Amino acid sequence: MKLKLRPNVIVITGVAIGLSAALGQAFLHIQPPEAYGVCMVGHPSVLVKWLLNNIWHTNLSITSAFVIYPSLLAVGLVVGALIASAKNKELIRQPSTAKNKYGAILLGFLVANLGLVVGACPIRTGLLVAYGSLLGVVALGGIVTGVFLGVWHLRRAK
Repeated sequence: MKLKLRPNVIVITGVAIGLSAALGQAFLHIQPPEAYGVCMVGHPSVLVKWLLNNIWHTNLSITSAFVIYPSLLAVGLVVGALIASAKNKELIRQPSTAKNKYGAILLGFLVANLGLVVGACPIRTGLLVAYGSLLGVVALGGIVTGVFLGVWHLRRAK
């Protein structure tokens, strides 16, 4: 099933969501978490910190939005992806296409850990650049360089 949306529906939806968020902040005093987007590095990190704080009574710093309840975004994305793939009969075990499996594991580990060093998501990195952070500029340069190198590598492999 293909979802077809006309460009004007997408624009109207974006404007409606943006206006709702602005009006909610202005009149209802709703405050979103500080620079949080949909990130599969930052949210699992917050979930692990929340679990450590609540199970072993550590005092790891987490954003105020997730002090009482954990960030379940990563869990929801994984469970939702599993349900969707099972429903569409795409949930099958496949052998890896990576030539060097250990190298792929190492690179994935490096990406996750460097994402934690940078502060996680590209949305937050963009905000750091907008605030004038030197680390944000370096991180954004790394993201852009990584994207170009990845595209170059994939095109070269064909």
